Amino acid sequence: MIVLAQTPGQRQLLVEYLANRLQTTIPDLIGNLSYDVALVMRQGAMRGAVLYTDYRGIDVEMKVAGEPGFITRRAVRESVGYAFAVLGVRRLTANVHRRNKAARQLCERVGFKFEGVKRQAAPKGGDIVLYGMTEKEWRNGPVFKA
Repeated sequence: MIVLAQTPGQRQLLVEYLANRLQTTIPDLIGNLSYDVALVMRQGAMRGAVLYTDYRGIDVEMKVAGEPGFITRRAVRESVGYAFAVLGVRRLTANVHRRNKAARQLCERVGFKFEGVKRQAAPKGGDIVLYGMTEKEWRNGPVFKA
């Protein structure tokens, strides 16, 4: 289950958690951008978090991190669905570190399309792989229909 942070304190804790899991700093994670953040609950405990940032009306970037195995079909359906249904975007962008093969495979498995590479864009060096998904791709994709 995805639960949006309701208070500034909750938002701060979740951003700190994400920065720690993604091995980056809060300024490198969100910069000066507005953001929404949600926690991923499973069996009554927090298992991960989802950050929506760089909202531009038609697009938003999504960053996800958590404990091993925290991503379920339901978590993907709810977190991606939030971007389209609540934020009202036409597309969603996922930035994944090139070395994170499991995350890249997950993006592709749930319907994201490879869009390119931002060379040396990771906070500690390394490349960021860009994936995108339109609302139509989401609605016709494997997780939405499951």
